[in-house]
Amino acid sequence: RGCAEKPVIDFDCDVGFDRWESGWSDKKKKHCCALNGRACERFNCQEGASGKWVIEKTMFCCANHKVGCPAKPEIEHYDCKTNALQWKEMWDGPQQAYCCSVGGA
Repeated sequence: RGCAEKPVIDFDCDVGFDRWESGWSDKKKKHCCALNGRACERFNCQEGASGKWVIEKTMFCCANHKVGCPAKPEIEHYDCKTNALQWKEMWDGPQQAYCCSVGGA
């Protein structure tokens, strides 16, 4: 009744699925998640080299999919108690990921 119709968005949820985290727009992610249950998670744990992931992706993928977890040091473990209250500022990425993966701070 005099109103313009909304354009129909028709995303192909198969095209580029292997790189959805970096290659899809937020609209396509939302569409494919709602319609097909694809690209619903925060990160694609199969995309990119795990050694180059941001710490948030490393912790997410390790905790949720057991992928990209930091290797445990063979001789000594990271100290997950010292500076635990200032972990974001005081610990480097590997120590953050290690301590989170073993239930530290």
